[in-house]
Amino acid sequence: MKRLTEALRRHVSLIPACLMPVTALLCLSGIASAQSDVHAADHAHHKNEIAGFVGLAHEGRDDGFSLGIEYERRLNAAFGLGVLAEHTWGDFDFWVVALPLAVHVDRWKFAIAPGVEISDEHEHELARLTVGYEFELGEAKAIPSLSVDFVDGEEVYVLGVSFGFGF
Repeated sequence: MKRLTEALRRHVSLIPACLMPVTALLCLSGIASAQSDVHAADHAHHKNEIAGFVGLAHEGRDDGFSLGIEYERRLNAAFGLGVLAEHTWGDFDFWVVALPLAVHVDRWKFAIAPGVEISDEHEHELARLTVGYEFELGEAKAIPSLSVDFVDGEEVYVLGVSFGFGF
């Protein structure tokens, strides 16, 4: 845990590097907010959402199994900020810690997340792009998603599903 904390402190420089995509997503969130307001009565959201994640990661010839946890604070119907931690092992063995900026359009979720990939051998900055679709399960929800991590000149594809709830 100490190594993870130290790595996160060293990669705080990611924040300024992500201002341009964040600004673009903020502009998109204004458009999405106007569109989402139309559907607000049909699809209510909570201010806070927490979910567990299970998925598969693939890069080149390597495959891995991923487990994680995600938290999102919804600022309005269209826009949210969060944090995620995910561990992948198999042909890989690393952690991803990231800060997603999400735009919600009806049941679709689009996110960009600056973060860091940490293993015993390396620490690399990454950018994660995610698209997902929410299915309501009573008070809970399932969100199948596809993410692409751009890390150290390579792409890691993560396909999975989050199971969570709002409060």
